[in-house]
Amino acid sequence: MIMAAGFFILIVAALAIAVRPGTKPPVAVSTTGTPSAGAAAAGTGSPQPRGTSTAGASATAQSSATQTGTARPGASPSATTQSGASQPSADAPAGASTAAAPPQSTPRAPITRVPSSPTPEAAAGAASNSPHINGLVPADAYGRYTSRGFQCAGPTTRVGLQVWLCTSRSADGQTAYSVEVIAVDAQRTYAVTGAVTQRGAASTAIASAFLGDLASLGYTGADPARARAWAEQNVSTGGELGIGTAAFALDSESAPRSIRLEITGTQSGR
Repeated sequence: MIMAAGFFILIVAALAIAVRPGTKPPVAVSTTGTPSAGAAAAGTGSPQPRGTSTAGASATAQSSATQTGTARPGASPSATTQSGASQPSADAPAGASTAAAPPQSTPRAPITRVPSSPTPEAAAGAASNSPHINGLVPADAYGRYTSRGFQCAGPTTRVGLQVWLCTSRSADGQTAYSVEVIAVDAQRTYAVTGAVTQRGAASTAIASAFLGDLASLGYTGADPARARAWAEQNVSTGGELGIGTAAFALDSESAPRSIRLEITGTQSGR
């Protein structure tokens, strides 16, 4: 009896220890890392074993392949497509690129460049139709001043016209004279321009004498006396006058320091 009572007490003590509050029975783990049925019954609060289940490893590998764009052998094409790399559309022809085509530029219209100066042919055509002082030969105009000691140079070409320039100075160097003869050709004079520039105390008489003489050049229909008188009287005020095939213009804005007389032809053709 005594031995039976002692054995019963040991059994009760063992059961009390086994069902003590807060103590969970040990979880059996399979060799493959998958929890046993006992672990599943114990609840989900148990820590996961170190091993990873076969199903979990497969899912992890597939997710990694999807994120990096590298497909596992045997993986479906959709895994690589989800990596963010641009894939050709199913409807696009083989080898076609899905990159956006560059915008087409609008072709520019051809630029027509205008020459800064007329061509020799155009200048010659314009010169042949230029008005001129009828009856005044260029050599007679500049020759008049060469005989008076002026230094004459030319001809030079200016837009199809021939130009001679004659210059002189007074003995004291205070007054400068210039005469420019512009010709259409050797027989026709387009214009004659004279200028007087004075330094120091300017003299209206000096300008009147020089420009009056220039105005008296002879040509067909000329009136030398009238032209001389007009130039001498208007040297300080300026003005315009027409006689025959010549137009006279006095520029006296800077008088008496600088005065300019221009005689321009009005006869067109030959």
